[in-house]
Amino acid sequence: MRDLQLEKEARRQRRNLFTSILCLTFVVPLIFLGAVSLVDGKAEVSQDENRELAQWPSFSFSSLFSGEYFQKLDAYYTDQFPFRNMFLSVNKFLNNLYFVPTGDDMTIIKGNQAGIGGDEESKAPSSSQVSSGSDSSSPSEGSSSEPSSSEPDNNTPVDIDGTADAEVKENYTIILKDRIMEQYTVSPTYLPIHAQLVNSIKEQLPECRVFSLTAPTSVEFYSPNQYHTGNKSQLRTLEILKENLSDDVIQVNAYGKLRNHTDEYIYFRSDHHWTQLGAYYAYTAFCESAGFQAHDLSEYQTGRYENFLGTLYRAAKNYPQSDKVRDNPDYLDYYVPLSTHNGEIYGDANYTVQYNIQAVKTGLNNPTYAYDCFCGDAALIKFTSDCGTGKKLIMTKDSFGNAFIPFLLDHYSEVYVVDPRHVSKVFGDSFDLTDFVREHQIDDVLVMNYAFAAQEKSYLTKLESII
Repeated sequence: MRDLQLEKEARRQRRNLFTSILCLTFVVPLIFLGAVSLVDGKAEVSQDENRELAQWPSFSFSSLFSGEYFQKLDAYYTDQFPFRNMFLSVNKFLNNLYFVPTGDDMTIIKGNQAGIGGDEESKAPSSSQVSSGSDSSSPSEGSSSEPSSSEPDNNTPVDIDGTADAEVKENYTIILKDRIMEQYTVSPTYLPIHAQLVNSIKEQLPECRVFSLTAPTSVEFYSPNQYHTGNKSQLRTLEILKENLSDDVIQVNAYGKLRNHTDEYIYFRSDHHWTQLGAYYAYTAFCESAGFQAHDLSEYQTGRYENFLGTLYRAAKNYPQSDKVRDNPDYLDYYVPLSTHNGEIYGDANYTVQYNIQAVKTGLNNPTYAYDCFCGDAALIKFTSDCGTGKKLIMTKDSFGNAFIPFLLDHYSEVYVVDPRHVSKVFGDSFDLTDFVREHQIDDVLVMNYAFAAQEKSYLTKLESII
């Protein structure tokens, strides 16, 4: 009996010891990290990620009850976690263990795109999502720069919510030498819906000229052939749009202009946007369609922001293959409008001016994200210029449009810029594009998107909500 009691006591002591070890293993590090977080200085910018880090959120009851306060608090602790840079370095090292070099300087990161067409933030993939590919890198050859033409069918009603997600999209990011690109897949389901929405604008505003401009992305011109042909071809995207656009809508062929200048710096290597030089060549295509004389590049005042690492680098930064991009960062050249201008951002449904802006911000001191030197993404911006034409244009756009807007100010006395992704946040459901155009006696409407947003369900839903 005594031996049994001794054995029970020994088991109890072993359990207590095991429990104590577990507690020490988890509790002590938590107490240590908590203590470090209290005394550790809070970084404002991550140099490795080239972005601003979340700061301690200001408290308000409205943000508390809406849940916004806790979201910002979560972002703060994620960004300010003690020894965060060390853990990121370890993660990058572990990711490298899953990569088998092939000698072709190309890496495929599956399930990892910047997701900028909608409202998603880019997220780093897990280490099990890397593979590698092969081929050479050069601007694509052998395809026409002109979309084909056929009669559109404009009688199909727009039903975005009722549309089944029939096609399978290949979602991955390509790192090719010192360039990062998002893989694109054509959507035969949503591209006709995009065209129908543009047609609807023209039908409601027969007195206005309506333009459609869809911007291709860098993967179309700088990836190996298998990544921009077949169901990955953005030229095919333009063909589908042309097949479904009304003859009364003017389709701007920016694709052809960009294709003719692929040996120039028209796309960033670390960001999903085009450079402003790329936007300029799209602007020359717009001028041809609109009957304007485009200004020569030499006429503009220019400037440069150095050491720019963009959205795609952020998406791929946890992979050592992105180090080539980090070590050879982009730069941003900007072109200032010739006309004197002013921009007003509206902050509420009463069209209260929230603040004034310029189409291009010059003289910024080491901007964290250089593309923000343009007007940015807001629900509604009004630009006025002294170009003297008396013409007015309204433009619906995603962030690709930001680098394009400055060129318009030398042809239109008023330019209104609408970002459908943000309209409901400011205007609720009270903003109506047709009513706005007629109330402000606007002459031209430009629907501009980059290829991803042009076929993205969430973006199209927001565009539809303002038409």
